[in-house]
Amino acid sequence: MDNHIIIETLENGLLRLRAEDGYNLYNEVAQRFYSEAVVKSAENYRAIPKGIDPQPHERTIDDAKKEKLAALHAFAENDKKFYIGNKPMWVGPNERANLKNAVEALAAQGVETVQYEGMTLPVVTALQMISAVEAYAAIHTMTEARHKANIEAKRAISTVDAYDFTAGYPEKLVF
Repeated sequence: MDNHIIIETLENGLLRLRAEDGYNLYNEVAQRFYSEAVVKSAENYRAIPKGIDPQPHERTIDDAKKEKLAALHAFAENDKKFYIGNKPMWVGPNERANLKNAVEALAAQGVETVQYEGMTLPVVTALQMISAVEAYAAIHTMTEARHKANIEAKRAISTVDAYDFTAGYPEKLVF
């Protein structure tokens, strides 16, 4: 069996290098290793044959895409909102469907106004608002999907990094 260096993450976030036989290699390898690179996490390193210097994981196109897609998702989630007055709001698809069904049921019973977020609205206005939010959500989701597909189609790290996923989203609704 080959003798390998084992890299362990300690509770304080530092790494400990040791041989499979348990010998602590700190003085022999780790001191030089730490002086050459700042180790942020153990996931970028793997067990390596004894005698070979540990090398950080090179960023790949898949890494770049994963990072960009995570940033896209975070942006899109934060960007989804409409305003009632100055108050930013968002209602998910289930709540939109429930609101629409409730307002339609009330309208069918002859109710002419509904209360929502402290506002008294005519039923017709409430249904128009729900419809506008639904259309906004659909366009927003399609824009995010288009950006995701564009990122996935990139073939170079530089083009992934340069891609602007913030463009093309619908303007925020203000009621």
